[in-house]
Amino acid sequence: MFGSFTIWGMVRFASLWGVQGRTSGHPSIVWDAVTILLGSLFYSVIVVYHGHLFGAGLNFD
Repeated sequence: MFGSFTIWGMVRFASLWGVQGRTSGHPSIVWDAVTILLGSLFYSVIVVYHGHLFGAGLNFD
């Protein structure tokens, strides 16, 4: 399984050599905040519903 991820990563990396970078648009702190908020929400949902999703609950004793 991990070997296939390595091969996929190498192929993906090699295929990006000819790709041009972004030509327009300015970075914004808003998208950083949105990413942090959505990532935290996703993490919280996984922690709370871990037992229902994966069959083994988390124990924080």
